[in-house]
Amino acid sequence: MAQRQSASDQAVAIFDTLGLHDGYAVNIPMKPQGVYTGSVYPDDVSQQRVVHLDQYSGKPLIDMSYADYGPLGKALEWGINVHMGQEFGLVNQLVLLAACMAIVLLAVSAAVMWWKRRPKGSLGVPPMPADKRVFRGLIALLAIGGIIFPLVGFSLVVMLALDWSYPRFPPGDPLCAVDSGLIASSKGRRVIDRPFYKSPRPAWRRGCFLSERNPHVPSSLCPSQGSSQAKSLT
Repeated sequence: MAQRQSASDQAVAIFDTLGLHDGYAVNIPMKPQGVYTGSVYPDDVSQQRVVHLDQYSGKPLIDMSYADYGPLGKALEWGINVHMGQEFGLVNQLVLLAACMAIVLLAVSAAVMWWKRRPKGSLGVPPMPADKRVFRGLIALLAIGGIIFPLVGFSLVVMLALDWSYPRFPPGDPLCAVDSGLIASSKGRRVIDRPFYKSPRPAWRRGCFLSERNPHVPSSLCPSQGSSQAKSLT
């Protein structure tokens, strides 16, 4: 332990001699082939520097500074400094704070606007497009993003599971009542005597069928045709 402490002190002394900017971090070697690493990323991007020392001889193996980066590396590091508020002082930090607050405001206001404008008694989810092929590109992009950013991918999976588990028709929807066989006539008699869950007809067509068969079922259950245009099935 004392030997390692002594070697670490020597590494720090070498880093000081090499002139690393104040506040640099030191990583000690954990394996026989490891190295001592001194790195610093100050507000002044030109002072960035990474130095690797041989743990046995103390000789610098790599000494790289911002000046050694290529054009793309320099642009990337400068952009990171701007993003972290290290460039342009307080002005940049205030601009970034305003952008952060604006994003929070957009997220909150979007939820409030949706809640106020949604149809009464439903979530107001837009209908699925008839051509499912439009989702191929979108799903591919979401899958790639989910792989690159696992936490985002996990949240997308959770939302997809919730979406699939939500009832196809929310409570109170007339088509839901049709499927469950609970529509009653104006005289209180039961119009439907069996559920239609296993019916091969799509939901809207089942509504048409019922409106054609029984006058007590409103024709609004058939939004695509209406009872006046439907053919009699009796």
